[in-house]
Amino acid sequence: MLLSKVVFRFLFILWHINSAFGKQASCSAKAIAHPTLFGAKVLALSAHERRNYSYAPLNITGLNFCNVNITYTHPGYNDSIHVQVWLPIKGWNQRLGTGGSGFVTGVFDQALAPAVAQGYSAVSTDGGHELNVTSAAAWALISPGNVDWNLLQDFASTALADMTMLGKAVTKSYYGTAPKYSYWNGCSTGGRQGLMMAQRFPNAYDGILAGAPAINWPSFIVAEYWGQLIMNQLDVYVVQVPTW
Repeated sequence: MLLSKVVFRFLFILWHINSAFGKQASCSAKAIAHPTLFGAKVLALSAHERRNYSYAPLNITGLNFCNVNITYTHPGYNDSIHVQVWLPIKGWNQRLGTGGSGFVTGVFDQALAPAVAQGYSAVSTDGGHELNVTSAAAWALISPGNVDWNLLQDFASTALADMTMLGKAVTKSYYGTAPKYSYWNGCSTGGRQGLMMAQRFPNAYDGILAGAPAINWPSFIVAEYWGQLIMNQLDVYVVQVPTW
């Protein structure tokens, strides 16, 4: 009788755990529900497993995850935005992690690999444009002197809010349960993005680490030129910063 009660209690606990966590889907476009996004249209969704993945710059090896790729557009914007969601096949910590990057809305492997290595499901977006550290003219201008306001708005906030909703939706579809907590971790432009998300979308993340935020641009950009201005005035140029 006692053994029966113990077995029953064990089965009840096991059922409760399975119900709470849901059933993990297979890593395929058919198994993962195509998310809906207000004001946007999903053009494509693909999913495939990546096994024993390595990211050499950060010495990350042996990752196994489901790689979900989403392409969508905002009708009338003439944009095409790519989002990636990486989902650990085993050992998910029930959290979603993401962050931004300098000069671009977001990066993929560089941002996603460290998060997955720590057990997070992770999401990032390209905001509809490629990285160019020398000039944004290739994507930010429709023509010389004419700003592409739609892509600029994607970069500033829209694509980041979209990315967050897509990441949560795909995570829930794959694991059968939504992430318990969602975290932002970004620096420079990523720091600015983090502060923006806290102000405009305060319910999107449970925690935000906004490092070295590139904000107050009227002062910040001018300060960037200060060193060059002084060297030009003194006609003295620092070739190499001395090490002491």
